[in-house]
Amino acid sequence: MITILGISGSPVKESNTAMLLREALKGVEQDDVKIDIFDIQGKRIEDCRQCNWCMARQDEKNFCAVKDDMEELFPKVVAADALMVASPVYLARMSGRLASVLDRIRCIHYGKHYAGGMKHKVGAGIAVSWYRNSGIETTLTSIHWAFLT
Repeated sequence: MITILGISGSPVKESNTAMLLREALKGVEQDDVKIDIFDIQGKRIEDCRQCNWCMARQDEKNFCAVKDDMEELFPKVVAADALMVASPVYLARMSGRLASVLDRIRCIHYGKHYAGGMKHKVGAGIAVSWYRNSGIETTLTSIHWAFLT
């Protein structure tokens, strides 16, 4: 069974970003593919503090020193074989909320217990904009670089 996790990076309820992500994930639905979606809308997600707690004290159940709604997402990321990340484009980059999510996922790659946890996961990006030349390419580039890191 292959698990694909979709992350909608829009803070807007029933956003175009969330709708497009759901439609994109329909394209990969098969009997041997499990789809899971995490929508940041309505979630309390704090920034990474760069405290490196995860590198020294992380254990199987405690991913990060910051306790917020990312605790729901961390196990989903660990279980996923692939991530499809969707962001609205406000000003030539991914949404700030999505940037916070991706920054916090660092604990799954650099943390004491989950070290290397992002290695070999497949990543895909979606950028949603309401006008031309708003920064779709740079948004996708920032998501791409997050996966490469």
